Amino acid sequence: MTIVGAPGFNRLVIKENADVECLKLIGIEELIEKFQTNTNEPLLNGDGIEIEKWHCLGSFVAISKGVFSILIGRNENPYIYRGQNINHSKLIPTALRDEQKDVITNCISWVHKQEFLDFFKTTPYYKRCKTFQVFDCVYDFDLEAVAQHYGFISNYIDVTKEMYIAMFFAYTQYDIEKDEYSPIQDFKNYSPVLYIGNLKNIYKDYNKAFKIAGFQSVLRPRLQHAMALDATVPGLKSKFEIIELPKSPAMALEIYNQFRNGETIFPKDYISFIAKTIRNSEKININYVQEYCSLNKIEYESLSEQLQNKDFKLTDIKYMANSYDEYMMNRDLDDWILPTINQYIAVFCSKKCNYDLHFKRN
Repeated sequence: MTIVGAPGFNRLVIKENADVECLKLIGIEELIEKFQTNTNEPLLNGDGIEIEKWHCLGSFVAISKGVFSILIGRNENPYIYRGQNINHSKLIPTALRDEQKDVITNCISWVHKQEFLDFFKTTPYYKRCKTFQVFDCVYDFDLEAVAQHYGFISNYIDVTKEMYIAMFFAYTQYDIEKDEYSPIQDFKNYSPVLYIGNLKNIYKDYNKAFKIAGFQSVLRPRLQHAMALDATVPGLKSKFEIIELPKSPAMALEIYNQFRNGETIFPKDYISFIAKTIRNSEKININYVQEYCSLNKIEYESLSEQLQNKDFKLTDIKYMANSYDEYMMNRDLDDWILPTINQYIAVFCSKKCNYDLHFKRN
């Protein structure tokens, strides 16, 4: 079999004598169905070696014709969770919250997100993983999920496959000025809740809202076992059971400490540094300001004047990684991303399959 792709990048391939039943990834509905049933079908890693369930970190899944994603999290767990420190009447994403209704604020947030995604698409994380192929499917990013996890507004609501990660968000408060979480110690204005939803039922009724976010080649979504729901789709909250949690300062502090003050799921990686730099920048890309005005039917001259009055400088700036940054990102890929995928991400395989599949380096 001829191997095609970016130099140095692993691809999952099937040898010519492999059973034909192995040549197709299962879809998301079939994968979710397997969460609900005891199946004896083996989980295979990239070397064709069967993975024990407790070692499996996720599964390859076809999300559309010719496109795959990686669903992070324990396959035997059919539930998804969301933690909130207040039980709001609706699930409201950052893009629709009150603080985003000001035109200037909304413009700045939207433009900074485009600048961040422009940068991300120049990185090895993006360029190398875009060449990733499993059977007849290629990998595609959910760029909205990438932006969401690095502090930019979106229409997504975060959910996770790990209950304790949801508990972290239920028992912490976020300081937008310091850009950090802290444990709630005074519950006068807080009522922590845990949302629990059955993934199968949610996908059945809201498949267009459901987003697999966990693997985007960067750390945060993976460590948070992330999924997302597009909150512009109405009625999502009705699919969750809502449990009120104890208003306990001791529990809040214990959970916060267990996540090492949040660093376990908010690592200080290179991308988070760039995201923070862009979010806090007083420079703003003029081309995206013009695009924002066009999309929202706003007069450009008036808006640009308002931005400059708030000390924003309109430039054609583009953020770029230097050679050392690129070296470090390539090391991330080679040292942990590719080995993790090869060893711990699974393919559901028919019992008739002869297991003759493996990753191969170009």
